[in-house]
Amino acid sequence: MENTITVNDVDTDFLPLIHDIIKSGERENHEPQKSAQEISQKIQDLQKKIDQARSDIHKLPGIQYNSEQQLKAMKDLRQSLQMKRQLLLKYRHMYSFDIFDHKERKAKGVPLPITNKELKSRTGVKGFKP
Repeated sequence: MENTITVNDVDTDFLPLIHDIIKSGERENHEPQKSAQEISQKIQDLQKKIDQARSDIHKLPGIQYNSEQQLKAMKDLRQSLQMKRQLLLKYRHMYSFDIFDHKERKAKGVPLPITNKELKSRTGVKGFKP
């Protein structure tokens, strides 16, 4: 299984390297030979860092989709999330079932659950065995 990376794992901090290259160029007046080698090395480091960032970006999940496909997938996921939130609210506000024994039900005037025999006589459908 390929290791997946996140956007936060991609190192795109190029400014310090660019700053060092510019500073090295400014020092070129004092030591031209040493400065040219230093600039060359820093440019190679910058190029390696850019290549690594490109490689990491290609490993990001979802990179193979174009922007329209990504927007459609995002819209679908948001609709799904909204529906699930609505269902959670609906079920959260539903009444919980009260558990009574038969004596408590009779005492409170709550109708008893239908038996298998009554179900069969009323509907012709066999009941279930618990």
